Amino acid sequence: MGRRSKYDPDTTPTQAYEYARDGMLNEEIAKKLGIAVQTLYDWIKRYPELDDAIKDGKRPVDIEVEQALLRSAVGYEVDYVEEELDAANKVIKSKRGATHVKPNPTSLIFWLKNRRPDKWRDKQDIEHSGEIKIEIDADDHDV
Repeated sequence: MGRRSKYDPDTTPTQAYEYARDGMLNEEIAKKLGIAVQTLYDWIKRYPELDDAIKDGKRPVDIEVEQALLRSAVGYEVDYVEEELDAANKVIKSKRGATHVKPNPTSLIFWLKNRRPDKWRDKQDIEHSGEIKIEIDADDHDV
């Protein structure tokens, strides 16, 4: 008979959810749970509640990162407040404003290549119909 599993249906999914919600990758989740990465993947296959917990934990973080990437790709406005202080650190003048952060070309390229690969990927599929003939003159090459 083998060793008793560390998997606890009452605590493991909750712990994994929290680790995933903190932005951890599966490798990091496995380490925090004190198991090998392959064990985590085996558990994910065996225990649907663990699979769901990890996916549910990752979802909000993934959405947050996607929104940040989109903002970076298209640019955005940042509100600011400038305050002028006197010698006693009391506000004597306050000015509110906004500034525009320009789009980040790297974010833009990344977004387009991943969201619209049909138009923006580096590799293009080219179909060729017909026959390709290659002629080699045996006199010019050692055979």
